[in-house]
Formats: sequence, structure tokens, C-alpha cells
Amino acid sequence: MFILKEEDLLRLWQINQFDIPKDQWVFFGLRGCLPVDDQDHSFAREHRLEVVTPDYVHPRCTIGQWAPGKGFAVFPGSTVPHRKHVESSISKNGQGTNQLLTGCYKDYRKGVHKAGQSTGHQAFRQDHKLPVRRTADDVDYDADDRVEFGQPFDNLHAGWCMSVESDLYASAGCQVLVGFPQCEKRGNNPDTGPWKAFKENAYAIDQRSFHYVLLTGWEAQRVATSQRAMSPRLRFGSQGELVHVIQQKLSARGFYEGKIDSDFGLRTLQALLDFQTAEFGPSEDDGIVGPQTASALAIDWPDTLSGIYVVAPAAPTTTPAGFFRFEGNNAVAPDNTVFARKFRKGVYHYGKTTIRDFVRQNRTAFSDVSTSLLNIMDAVSENEGKLEAINTWDNAFLTFGTFQWTVGTGAGSGELPALLARLKQDDADVFERYFGQFGLDVTGVRAGAPENPGITPTGYCSLDGEKISSSAAKEKLRTLEWAYRFWLAGHDDVVRAAEIRQAMDRIHIFYNSPRHQINGRPVCDYVSSEYGVALLLDQHINRPGHVPKTIAEAVTKVGGSKDPATWSDDDERRVLDEYIDLRSHTSMTDSDKRAQRIANAVETGIILDKRGSFVV
Repeated sequence: MFILKEEDLLRLWQINQFDIPKDQWVFFGLRGCLPVDDQDHSFAREHRLEVVTPDYVHPRCTIGQWAPGKGFAVFPGSTVPHRKHVESSISKNGQGTNQLLTGCYKDYRKGVHKAGQSTGHQAFRQDHKLPVRRTADDVDYDADDRVEFGQPFDNLHAGWCMSVESDLYASAGCQVLVGFPQCEKRGNNPDTGPWKAFKENAYAIDQRSFHYVLLTGWEAQRVATSQRAMSPRLRFGSQGELVHVIQQKLSARGFYEGKIDSDFGLRTLQALLDFQTAEFGPSEDDGIVGPQTASALAIDWPDTLSGIYVVAPAAPTTTPAGFFRFEGNNAVAPDNTVFARKFRKGVYHYGKTTIRDFVRQNRTAFSDVSTSLLNIMDAVSENEGKLEAINTWDNAFLTFGTFQWTVGTGAGSGELPALLARLKQDDADVFERYFGQFGLDVTGVRAGAPENPGITPTGYCSLDGEKISSSAAKEKLRTLEWAYRFWLAGHDDVVRAAEIRQAMDRIHIFYNSPRHQINGRPVCDYVSSEYGVALLLDQHINRPGHVPKTIAEAVTKVGGSKDPATWSDDDERRVLDEYIDLRSHTSMTDSDKRAQRIANAVETGIILDKRGSFVV
């Protein structure tokens, strides 16, 4: 047992060269350490703690809240995943479960964990790129397990357990506290246990975002019980002149190619891990710079903090690195990724990946789809947006994807919620990763084709449980955060496949529907070539209200009363030529250019212009 005092927390921050935000609370985690009195959640100048060994079965960590200068509170929880998740992930090369490396992580934000699900509850969300370890050989995490840099969405939330003696808690990598949340699954009964106190403390103040520092119980005990001066230990999230020196040395050795910016970020960590592996071996890369690593880098490492600039509380700025922001006309994510350009009310990005590109590289993902339908999608893709495309600048508020699905104008419904509903059904985990955990869900989605031929699937989004059905509410989706989340989702193969399948289903809205007929016959009786169907789909994407009206006019002008069952290839082609001319006189955007691109697909053999060539 040891006593941790507020001045010990300050020393821990100084040893690791973490900044302390001015006039803000910070969260911290101590892995392998429990409060002696796990029912005392009061803010005090000191608390009694005990170092323990994480067993991946019981909560064996402390998570705290620190109001610098005003004391801190401690709560039992876990900073490691539960064993059942670790075991299940081993056969998947560690995917699905992770353990967060120690360090300083910014921007744990108030929000809903698992929004839209029965277990969804108010918590603290994390959507930045983080360094995590994954194990594929045993049920613990050590230096021989690989480090990955991605977005594991390791939120901080309720652990769904009664006490530190519980043998089950809800974490596959998230930081969790003992207690149960208020949520639908629990009948909306109030939060309980340490989680209740932790959440109420943080939600009672105006601060929305929190730094979270993760260290070990052993490190806290070492600082609290030793009177001797200690040398620095730098890791992910450290800042200052020593980080500057480390970056210079790693750069000189050929391991680091990033900016010399005195900020120990992901690229610095990756360079350090590579250096430690090369210098000490593959099981000794802990990602921390202390005396041994410093010596190997030929750094004159200080024995104490004396003479080292200690990071002072930082004054908040309006657009700091680590947050969504504009740099000129560039929209920049917290990890400094430029993901869009500013325009009028919002941003846009054209994307890079076409339907053609994705299908050709992932043909097996569409093994149940006819080659004919894939050929049509290939041809039409030349006229459409890319799979990662986003737009938040026009009167549709938020537009996403290859067919420019929107949330709808004004108070109206939109097709984007229907796409999201499909994604949620196809892969609930992927939906949760990009949208659900941030409070976005769908509601009132009307089933469309092919289940209901002739019906366009539409619906509404909801945010934190509130239906978004007005212009004012939809304005919330113009933010950089939402633009980035959709842009990022567009890079996920599961999302891309959902986009393409949603696009394919569009044909069923007009092609063989009793709601869309010509002279009492379905459209498919008149147009049965891949070329013709591609032209109709092209118009329906751009001006859905014009299909089949325009082709019906062409039939009247050219086909007359002749039974389409007797039509030849030339008969259909004459109707299509007339149709192309007619649609060029409508409000369709760039009708002639779009038609020419589809005609080019016939010339290059992508699609056929023979009657009967289209097979659903």
C-alpha cells in the first residue's frame, strides 16, 4: 500500500513531460493499481492505493479525475481488455481486441458510447489514431506483441460489473469503470457504483474534452515512495526540448522522417519502436525513452528534472493541433490529415475510388451479383462521385458517397439514412465504429426496392436519440467532425461494398416496377440492353423524377404502338437515340457528356447494346 498525493501526480506529469491544460480537469489511469477504499470517490489531496497484477479477468486498475490545485478522486476499473475478448481475438491475429499503450491521450469527449444500441450510454468517446498492442499468441500483452496505429475507438465508459471481485467486465480495449450505466437495456435505471460518481462529476462541469494520461501503478508507487530525484521518462504524448533532441537523434539514425516539432506523436513513437527493436531486440521495444535508450541514441540524459524545462499548464487556443480545424482552405483532422477543402457553408472532397476500381479489386465480394449488373455499375461509375466523396456546403447539409446520398433538404427525408440502415444491418460493428458511437443513428427508414419495387428507400438520421427532421437540426451535420467521419468511413471496404449494393438496388426502383410503366408495360419490356439500362440508371441518379417519363416520350415518338416483344436491336437503339436527345433538353446535368461516357463503355466492351443483354 502507498499514499498517492497531488504533488506526486504533478511529478509524474513532469517526469513524463506531459502538459497540464490550464483550468481544466484531466483523467488518468494507473494500470495494475487499485484504491484501498474503492467506495471513497471524494476529491482529496491524497488517496491510498495498492499495486496489484492485472489478470484480465477482474478489474485491477485505477481511473482518476484530477482538478489541478483542487485535489483528485480515484475509482476502480480496468485499463486492459477482458480475457474472453483476448482469447477470441487470438485466432484473428489479434484483431478486435487491443491494449492501449501508456502515454498522454487528448480529447476524450463527452458523448454516447454505442449510440443506437440498447446498451448505449453517456460516456467519453475517443476517435483519434492511437498506439495499441495486439496479441496473437497468448492472453496478455507484452513487448513481443505488435504495436498498431489506428482508430480502435477505445472509449471510457461503464464496465458493466459490480465490484473489483467481478470476474467479467465489458472491455475489448476501452477504459472502463466498475458500475452499470443508465441505458435502454437496463430499463433506463440510473447509473450505479463508481461509474455513477465518475460520470456525474465530469458531466456536471462545462468542460467537454479531457486529457487522459495512462501510466502504471508501479510508476505511481515509485514516485510516491521515493524521495530521490528521478530522471525523465518520455513516451507518447510527451512534449518539450528532450523530445526535440530524441527526434533529431532518431532522424540522424534514419529512423525518423517527420517534423522536428518537440511533440512525441505517432511518427516519433513508430521511429522509436523501430530503433529499440534494431538496437535491443524485438521483445524490448517498450516505446519509452529512459537512460538505456537515451544512451543508445548517444543522448546525454539528465539524472534529474533540474535544468529541464518543465511543461507548464497550457493556455487553451481556439484551433490547436489535435482538434478539427481549418488551415487556410484545408479541413484538417486531429491527426493532421487534410481530408477536405472549404467551400461556402461547408467542405467537400471528391474522393478517389470509383465503383469500377473497387469492384475489379474485390470481385469476390459480389459473387452473388450478375456480371451484367456489375458491367452496368462499371459504366455508370464514370459519371458518378467516388466512394469517399463528401459535401457539406449545399442545401442538402450532408452528402456522401458515389451516388451522392443526402440527409434530405429542409424537413424532408433523405436517401443517406437508408444507406446507413443497410450498413448497420450488414455490419453493426462497422456502423458503430464510424457513426453509432458518436450518437448517430437512423429512424423512420422506408424500405425500398427491391423488396418494394418502385419505392426509393429514404429515412431520417437521429443524433443522441433526437430525430433530425428540420433544417436547424440538420445544420449539426455540417461540422468538420461529421464530414471527417463520413470521409473516413468511405475508406472502409465494408462501407464501400454497402454503397455499391445500395447503388445496384436503384435499378429496381424503376426497371420492373408496377409504379413505373409505359403504356401499361414495365420499363424492362422496352429497354433490355445493358447500354439502355445504364442510360436510364444514369438519369435516375441525376434526376429520378424524370424516369421513366423521358423514355416514355421517346417510345411514343419512335416506337409507336409496336409490341416491344417484337423489337429488334435497331428498334431499341432508335428509341435510345431519341431518348438521349430528349433528356438533353431537361434539367439533367451534363446529359450529353454523361451519355457519351456510357456510349464509350459500349465501344470498349464493358457493356453490350444488344437487346436482352441485361441480366438482373
